[in-house]
Amino acid sequence: MAVVQFFDRFRSRRGPGGPGPTVFEVGAVILSVGLVALLVGIRGDFPLSDDWSAAWTARHLCEDGELAFLPWSAASMVLHVGLGALACALFGFSFTVLRVVTLSWAVLALLGTYRLARLAGCDRPRAWLATGVLAVSPLFVNLSFTFMTDVPFVALVIWAAVLYLRGLEQKSRSWMLAGAVICAASILVRQNGIFVCAAATLAALVATRTAGENAERFELRERGLLAAVAGVVPVVAFVGWHAWLFVARGAPAGVSRRLLELGELSPLVLADAGFRALATLGFLLLPLAPVMRLPVTRAGRRIGAAATGLLAAGAVAAWWRDGSMMFYLPNVMYDLGVGPLTLRDTLFLGMDSPVHLGAALAIPLTLASLLSLGLFAGFISDDSKLVRTPGRFFLSLLLVSMFTGSLLQAGLYLDRYLLPLLPFAAVLALSAGRLRAGAVTAGVLLALMASYSVMATHDYMAWNRARWTALSQLEEAGHRPADVDGGFEYNGWYLAAEEGTWPTMQQARRGQDAAKKSWWWVLDDRFVLSFQPLDGYGLHSVVQYPRWLPPGRGAVHVLEQVAGK
Repeated sequence: MAVVQFFDRFRSRRGPGGPGPTVFEVGAVILSVGLVALLVGIRGDFPLSDDWSAAWTARHLCEDGELAFLPWSAASMVLHVGLGALACALFGFSFTVLRVVTLSWAVLALLGTYRLARLAGCDRPRAWLATGVLAVSPLFVNLSFTFMTDVPFVALVIWAAVLYLRGLEQKSRSWMLAGAVICAASILVRQNGIFVCAAATLAALVATRTAGENAERFELRERGLLAAVAGVVPVVAFVGWHAWLFVARGAPAGVSRRLLELGELSPLVLADAGFRALATLGFLLLPLAPVMRLPVTRAGRRIGAAATGLLAAGAVAAWWRDGSMMFYLPNVMYDLGVGPLTLRDTLFLGMDSPVHLGAALAIPLTLASLLSLGLFAGFISDDSKLVRTPGRFFLSLLLVSMFTGSLLQAGLYLDRYLLPLLPFAAVLALSAGRLRAGAVTAGVLLALMASYSVMATHDYMAWNRARWTALSQLEEAGHRPADVDGGFEYNGWYLAAEEGTWPTMQQARRGQDAAKKSWWWVLDDRFVLSFQPLDGYGLHSVVQYPRWLPPGRGAVHVLEQVAGK
């Protein structure tokens, strides 16, 4: 009953932006996430991608009552692992339990996106379209099945933006304070939450009028108070966390190394990462392309044309430099699949997945993504309301600041860094100006994206189950983790705490020397897991798994080093 009352209060018809989701719609979101979880399957007590590091901290906190971090840890994640530890205390530690925690955050992220869109001026169909863009994203679907910090962070920054937006539009310090508290919570998951605070503070300082027909002026003193309320709590959380981490506890190597890498950034590195990020964002926004009309103002047409031209130049430069096309960024998305391929052949040696389409997929995706982002830039710049109200200005600042903040990781930029940008970009587009008729085409693209995301995430979970089945068979035969290169997650989970090392950025890149051991804490590579045969190794066993994407079957190979090699 308390939950129902909360949402009933939040969807007050007298509030700005109209009502929030009904109880029926909240239930529909929960059921939708549950259906995806049922289709993909959450079973499997094994780590995925980087989540073994957060899971190790959550287990240590649950069982020993101490907050400790592995050298691999770079995100603040204290709130994230605290909730994970609580769930494990209630239900016992397992990666399945931790996945359910993240899926709960996914529900909150989707409901928050809907509410944000309504507050930004979207009607119900547009608000659900904005929510759908996040819901079907391959990044969102895949990361919701991990214990990574990405989805909890996105949920928190969305709700912080909801509260900040309401505070700005109503000149309410109470709502601004509520937004500041949630923003501080996001900082305790990932430090990038400070950019939400920066956007809200700046928007409050430059605001001149509230929204609506009965707009009221913001006096200078009032702006200063709103900015102070927006910023103080998040800044205290940000500074306090880092003071404790560096002074009282000692920062993990991952945090220290990330700070050192900031000094290695160059204009060329930033430009390359910026192009790749924008092109990838264009792909994620493709379902919106049918409803975004061409710019009608001269400024909008110029900005749209300039954005498309710059992106096209970046695409030519990237192809000339290393032959790259979509997908431009590593980690979650790749040719005909979703989810990091973290075995020696694909991650360390840089070999292609055995199943891929190559140029037949990359060329059309590249062209469509560049045009999508160019259209988005022109359409948004064509919106005369963009800086007319503090709320719209705040969302614009938020999108720019989050993107700029993500480039601090340009030395090894990953596609999942774009996930926090997606809901704000979708809301800005759908609340801007007049849309053209294209709902049916947009719905088709949403359905295609959803099918790709769900099927590919199913395949990701399936090959990981096959991998851990193969590893269990090796363990049952008496082989220790120290004897096996079982891939990034396996060696990280069992050996990273013992080894206490952290790779350099260069070591972590794909395409390493085959004469070296994989960098992920491999002590002896007598046995190696791979998607395909490798030189110097004979086939020990094969574990097959079902794929929903073509060709319908996949296999994980257990390879044994040939004597004398």
